[in-house]
Amino acid sequence: MAAAVESAAITSNSYSISSASNAASADAARVVLVLTGDDADAHAAVTAALVHGGLHVLPVRLSDLPANSSGAGPAVPIPIPEFDNKRRIALLVSVAPPLLAHLWSMQETEEGVPHAQAAVLSEADKVRLLASYITTAKYYHGLGIRVGASVREVTAANKNLDPKWHWVGGDCVSDLIVLDDTNFETKWLNAWSTKYLLGIDDLDGIRKNMGEQIAYHFAFIQFYLQGLIPLAFVGFFAYFVFKPYSHLYSTFLGLWSVVLIVGWKRQQVWLASKWGVSEAHKSDHERPEFLPDRVDFDEVSGEAIPYYPFWKRWIVHAGYTIPMVLTFGAAVTFVSAVILFAEVYTSEVYDGPDAFFVKLIPNVIYAACLPLLQFLYNTLSRKITDLENSQSVDKHVASLTNKTFVITLLLTQLPLILTGVFFVPLSDLLLPYLLPSISKHGLTQGKVADISRNLLSPASLEQKVVSFAITSQIINQLTETVVPAAIAWLSTFKIKVSEQTKADDLNQALDEPVPAGKTITEEVTKEEELRLRIEKAIALPVYDIYDDYAELANQFALVVMFSSSWPLASLFCLVNNFLDMRSHAFKICETVRRPIPHRTNSIAPWTSIFDLLAGAGAVVTSILTRLYHNWEPTTPASTQVLPHLTTLLVVVIFEEHKHFLLKFIADFVLDATWTDLQSLSARRREYEEAAWTWIAQVLEQTGVTAKVKEIVGNLEKSFGKLKEE
Repeated sequence: MAAAVESAAITSNSYSISSASNAASADAARVVLVLTGDDADAHAAVTAALVHGGLHVLPVRLSDLPANSSGAGPAVPIPIPEFDNKRRIALLVSVAPPLLAHLWSMQETEEGVPHAQAAVLSEADKVRLLASYITTAKYYHGLGIRVGASVREVTAANKNLDPKWHWVGGDCVSDLIVLDDTNFETKWLNAWSTKYLLGIDDLDGIRKNMGEQIAYHFAFIQFYLQGLIPLAFVGFFAYFVFKPYSHLYSTFLGLWSVVLIVGWKRQQVWLASKWGVSEAHKSDHERPEFLPDRVDFDEVSGEAIPYYPFWKRWIVHAGYTIPMVLTFGAAVTFVSAVILFAEVYTSEVYDGPDAFFVKLIPNVIYAACLPLLQFLYNTLSRKITDLENSQSVDKHVASLTNKTFVITLLLTQLPLILTGVFFVPLSDLLLPYLLPSISKHGLTQGKVADISRNLLSPASLEQKVVSFAITSQIINQLTETVVPAAIAWLSTFKIKVSEQTKADDLNQALDEPVPAGKTITEEVTKEEELRLRIEKAIALPVYDIYDDYAELANQFALVVMFSSSWPLASLFCLVNNFLDMRSHAFKICETVRRPIPHRTNSIAPWTSIFDLLAGAGAVVTSILTRLYHNWEPTTPASTQVLPHLTTLLVVVIFEEHKHFLLKFIADFVLDATWTDLQSLSARRREYEEAAWTWIAQVLEQTGVTAKVKEIVGNLEKSFGKLKEE
């Protein structure tokens, strides 16, 4: 296979370093590698790996480089550019169509799909194949270039490998970026002004330019947005007609969440079939950071098989992951309880001096503790996930996502859960614990004349839900659009100022040789334009799709768990998601680096996360509805809850089983009414081909095929004689 790659590379005539004008006009996929540091040998090794791998390489001098470090000029066989100490240089790497077609053919072989005679690759496919080819291990027929790794990490990765498979690069390759497609991004953003929702053609356009991962993201937002429409209508009606914590609304909410998740699972399968990525998981190559204990070989195909024992990952899960989640979960629960206790104390009990400043105590505790806990947890999560040493990128991302979302969910939903199931039901029992501290400090008891009164009520939970549904959504919109845009502007401000020095660069270039057929102005202008595009891309932050999915998951948790207390929450979430589709598009196009396309057939692991949230929502909603549907504000809270704990437990068990029953029914109904016709057609064709193949083999083995051929041959001879006569 490696020989085939080299043969394809030779066919492409790409052992060269091109000029700026040639590279800019080439009809090929392009990515940019940013080299830093003063290790000339490492830089030369990276460049040689690219060139020997059959790729076009164009060194581009960045703004902090002197003039003599540019590699622009006529193409020469396998040149290595010169690097100045502690300077940056960008390598614009492109791939010619023959090698690209071979990489696509290798992917089809791995996924087990029929080879297309003349496959038309999208821009995203081209960029993804090129980036994967550069960063894939050599024993998997890649170039083995590590991006952003330390010297120690590269040394550890090479420890158990044959020298011919050693990784190159590391800390000398600081970034791998993809240049923006400004034409597509402009059309994409302008299209939002003429439509409310995305059509399938729009999703296809996103997939072809951004890849399946981004296309799936927007497909899910739109599916979720459309699913919120009936819930928002029912919630609006329930808010004005029904009592709070209505049983009818809660029942509809549970059914809605089940249908939404089951429907999306079928939708993503249909999209995978339409986009031809149903078997994408088979071509998910191993992570560059994966460290195998050894590399074995398949006795039949000769393919390399990296080996890493499962028990080592199990030790990490049992010894690190589970204790970490339990420890930080308990810590966040404790701090959240203290904050809520302080809120009750400062707002409902305390009536002494400096009340305004005392009410800030919960905010101070929150700012001092919870962000620190989240930072420590996320840091440990990344380190532990690295210790798991997952082989594929998807498994690594899924493991890290599951860990990270635990703390995200606790920080956002735990205060609501504690308020709804602990502080409100037991609010009359909290006051006796607060009175000793009041008396001890000689504070006034103006607010606590009635020791038996309920400090909180279901309205307290409703206020928190309203705050989260409105205030938090507004803050999210600002942090997703205004803040990233400001950061991006500040990051590129210096680059924009440097554009004013183009005249100086042009004058400096007058003494440099000009390629044949080009004017000085044309050549320098194209090189300067390319340099500015690269510098602007480097200045932008990396896009993290986790933040967008986490926001949607937190919003979904709020709806399925707590919208029974304020049914209008779904309406505000509907409006927020309508704006989110546009703000996410703006963020991807304007405020972050263009994402490297990723081939996938689902939104995993988020499908499972949303499914679990739907189940948790059914349980929490049933508890809140049972507690507060007939709530009496003047009756002590504990007397309305404690005698009915057994009934509450029965309700929880019943709702849990009802949720699974509804999932089964929804699966059955959707299988009958919303079947994936395209998948069924493909499956039917497979069965037909298998059946005809089996029939042909039987006929051939029994001699029927030969007899039929003999009869047909005799008939042809007879008709030939009749025609001659």
